[in-house]
Amino acid sequence: MVIGGTFRDVAIRSASTHDIDVVIVDTDRMDGEAMRAEGFAPVPGSPHAWRYRHRGRTVDLEIAAIASSTAAQGPFSVAFQQARTARIEGVRVRVPTVEDWVILKLLAAAADARRRARDLADVQWTLQAYPERVATTLSVAAIRGRLRRLYGLAGERLRDVVALLRAVPRAGK
Repeated sequence: MVIGGTFRDVAIRSASTHDIDVVIVDTDRMDGEAMRAEGFAPVPGSPHAWRYRHRGRTVDLEIAAIASSTAAQGPFSVAFQQARTARIEGVRVRVPTVEDWVILKLLAAAADARRRARDLADVQWTLQAYPERVATTLSVAAIRGRLRRLYGLAGERLRDVVALLRAVPRAGK
């Protein structure tokens, strides 16, 4: 499942990214033989990254998380199970729903204060890119319900994540 800046560039707002963050499913590593056959090389010092060079350009494919296709083993598994198929640069890949993208960004912001501003900016851009959903599937109530129902968040952690969403500026406010 493609996440990170690549998903943002395709579904939310184009920005510069030099890596592709992926979630691998039902395995704990990329198939090294298959990656090499497609022209990728391991990134020295990074066991979860592969580099591709073509016509003077370089892109790194980085494993951001591991997920299960059948069990709710963390937020990336939940997002994968709700994911849809999209075509990016001619390749069919799984991508999270916009709602799950927002949730993954909120969870990342809650977990790492150093990345918080960047993750919340991605949430803000998402709300701007999908204004028709702000009152429905991207509303505070809808995201809170999804966090509770699908992601199993409750108590203080749920309150903290929802508070981050409430703090994101919205158009007209």
